[in-house]
Amino acid sequence: MALEQNYDCDIIDCHRKYFPGANMKKSEILFAANYRYNFDRDLYVNPSTKKAFSLEFVDDHTQEDVLRGIQEPSDPEAWTFYFNVRPSDSIKRLLEQDLEAA
Repeated sequence: MALEQNYDCDIIDCHRKYFPGANMKKSEILFAANYRYNFDRDLYVNPSTKKAFSLEFVDDHTQEDVLRGIQEPSDPEAWTFYFNVRPSDSIKRLLEQDLEAA
């Protein structure tokens, strides 16, 4: 029997509220926001928001940068990519095709 917990905040806000000063790993923040790691492309991907973060972006940026990207409004018609170097249009099209097919 699973216990249901009702919280007044999402997992990231609850972590800040109940564990002030404690750091979540950036990967934990992404997993908590329903991102999954795509080993083939080295991306954290959330198909429902159509956002993808490269592993390099996550490694090289702060938790606040990652949170800002997660919380930014997304275009439901197009993918948003967070990379250190902007991918070319042809690479973006290839990634979009791969991610749509997954």
